[in-house]
Amino acid sequence: MTGQIIAVAVDGVAQPVISAGIPVGSGTGPESIGFVPAGFSQGGTARIGAGADTLSVSAAALSAAGVRDGDMLAVGGNGETVGFRCSSSGCSRLGVVIGPWVNRSIEGNLVLTADVPGPEPSPLPPGKIGAVQQSGPVSILPYALGILVLGGLGFLYWRQVRRR
Repeated sequence: MTGQIIAVAVDGVAQPVISAGIPVGSGTGPESIGFVPAGFSQGGTARIGAGADTLSVSAAALSAAGVRDGDMLAVGGNGETVGFRCSSSGCSRLGVVIGPWVNRSIEGNLVLTADVPGPEPSPLPPGKIGAVQQSGPVSILPYALGILVLGGLGFLYWRQVRRR
């Protein structure tokens, strides 16, 4: 575990974006990543953890720490939550926006809920996603392979039953 946050593009290319800056080791390090939804800054709640160790943080508290709608949050095993702001030129670290809590093992689940959700995101424009989509005979290849595999498994099952 390195603490690096890695982005994976639609074409499968992965590259490190930024270091989370959360201590790594046994039971620590970045455990969950989420994005602040549109409308969150107008009111909402961030819930970190699971079960009895769930922490609730208001949108006002996160806004006071410099978090805005669209920012990325990374949660560590001790509840330490680091904020990032990303743009087309890269990501910058906002710093620790929640925690850490001493002697608490926070499973890094992260749920951000806006009281009044913002507008729906706009659809992705054609481009790399459209370029990945295939048409013609190549587009049915995964389905054809699936049918062949299922047919083969069915045949083997039929043969096994017939032997009994």
